[in-house]
Amino acid sequence: MMPDWLPDLVVTDGEWSKVVAELYCVFCRDFKDNRPTLNGLPVICDDRASEGGYEERFWHLITQDDPLVLKWVYREKGKLRTYLWVKDLDYVVVLKAVPPTAPRYYFLITAFHLDGPHQRRNIERRYDKREA
Repeated sequence: MMPDWLPDLVVTDGEWSKVVAELYCVFCRDFKDNRPTLNGLPVICDDRASEGGYEERFWHLITQDDPLVLKWVYREKGKLRTYLWVKDLDYVVVLKAVPPTAPRYYFLITAFHLDGPHQRRNIERRYDKREA
């Protein structure tokens, strides 16, 4: 069962350009027009444009496909990252607290769907080695 705080699913059948345009509208609504928050701090996105004029982070969100959300901090290549894992949907969001101590906001690094048992084990290992 989908929690009520998640938005409605977007139908992704159809012409690719129309699907992307509709998903971009959702992205704008959720990340540009309204700022999501975590622990009372804003989550912001990189607004650099890439392919087709869309933001790079937009592509990260839609090109990898929430009841229980596990949240933890993991040190990755010397940098602390905040992971949010919607376990039942195999969906992961990775954020960076800025600044790392006494953060004022979270920066969206990426989000993706876990494609199979190998990726799931990798995320479980990161959860097992979490710092907080």
